[in-house]
Amino acid sequence: MTEITLIPLNKLAESEDNVRKTATAQGIAEMAASIKAHGLQQNLVVRRQGKKFGIIDGGRRFQALLQLAEDGSISDNLPIPCKIDESKIDGKELSLIANTIREDMHPADQFEAFRALVDNGHSTADIAARRGCPESHVAKLLKLANCSPVLLKAYREEQLSLEERMAYAVTDDHEAQERVFQQVGTDGTPSYIRRLLTQNEVSATDRRVRYVGLKAYEKHGGAVKRDLFSDDENSVFIADIALLDRLVTEKLDRAAKAVQKEGWKWVEVRSRFDYQERAKLQQFHAERLALSDELTQEVQQLQDEYDQLIDIDNEGENAPRLDEIESRLKQIEETRGEAVFTSEQLAIAGAVVT
Repeated sequence: MTEITLIPLNKLAESEDNVRKTATAQGIAEMAASIKAHGLQQNLVVRRQGKKFGIIDGGRRFQALLQLAEDGSISDNLPIPCKIDESKIDGKELSLIANTIREDMHPADQFEAFRALVDNGHSTADIAARRGCPESHVAKLLKLANCSPVLLKAYREEQLSLEERMAYAVTDDHEAQERVFQQVGTDGTPSYIRRLLTQNEVSATDRRVRYVGLKAYEKHGGAVKRDLFSDDENSVFIADIALLDRLVTEKLDRAAKAVQKEGWKWVEVRSRFDYQERAKLQQFHAERLALSDELTQEVQQLQDEYDQLIDIDNEGENAPRLDEIESRLKQIEETRGEAVFTSEQLAIAGAVVT
């Protein structure tokens, strides 16, 4: 029998002859969403199984239909298009034939199909809902579809792996993609491809971004580019470098105001202040307050006594006195307070805020 027969869902059952035993919950959920949005696009193949019909081909579709019935989207007696097989072929062999003669769609075709849906006015949220998958998954497929046609052709011809294709998607610049592809050919690793395509980009790990803060940059209208296929901290890139530099300067200027109040002869703001620039300048260090003549004399006397006691103390008899001297020297040192720049230093030196 080759014609299609409508059989109520509650009259269908799983069959031991169905060779497809493995199905993921995510896959079933995606199929259920597709059936809910578009209806069942392919009939089931069944054989009589007592009072019911056992499913030889279409187990995943059956599970998706049961899921829809359970959540109330369809009735449990909804008529399902089925082909009733009455041939003499072994049931497992028939199921194996049905599950192996189909050829999966090439991923490149899937990418372009998703792009065609968007071109026809469907939003990524709508496509995701109809497919029963996260919107981020749709966004990734669209990102791959927007790669250069040269790369798409190479991918179809198996000159590129999917991982390499994902690496090229770090940019939407087709010329840059093709330039790197011409440079590395089929020998480039995904990490090397990404590095070549982002060598002139400013990553969110850049010290300027860390100083300003990515949230602050975006709050001021700064755009970012994200590598959808990378989860590490290097997956975000700054699109408006001029804005970033302005925010850095403004934040440094605010910090410089407090430094200017310290009394320096000059204060400069530098977003970059490398070793070579530092080497051209003489650096002053803050100094602690000088001791009074009386305390200076006491320190000298205590240090002399300490040295003498150390020289003759072979059995530790002088340990208590040595501890007293150390304690007193520490007390005297603490009277000098925190290190500060002197008025003489402030009068001739400046500060760099960086």
